[in-house]
Amino acid sequence: MRKELSILQGIGRVSLFFGSLIFFHAAYSTWEARVLSADPELSRGSLPKDIFPEVIASFTLLALGVVFTATPLKEISWVSEYRHRNIDQIDARVGFMDLHHRGKLFFGDGVPVKSAPTITLTGESGEVKVE
Repeated sequence: MRKELSILQGIGRVSLFFGSLIFFHAAYSTWEARVLSADPELSRGSLPKDIFPEVIASFTLLALGVVFTATPLKEISWVSEYRHRNIDQIDARVGFMDLHHRGKLFFGDGVPVKSAPTITLTGESGEVKVE
């Protein structure tokens, strides 16, 4: 596959060279036609008809050259990212850390952990009790 890649890149570089050469020739021919159209004796009216196919051919060769010399595309999906990482690197964010084993560090050995207060609504009057 590496040999095919280098052959295609070589074709692309040659295509870029000839496409650029033809494009600059078409640009020069257009400039020359415009300069000559300023003189009423030499004026032909519009651009010569051979410039249009020359420009189309040059853009075609330039486009093929750019396509053949471009580097391969990189994957941008999460699947390609996960190929290079293990589970510890993927789940290393704070949201995925398990801190249950650190209870003794935070609260000591015999300190009970209080639960959150419960709030209840009672009766039709909407009284609130906090326990």
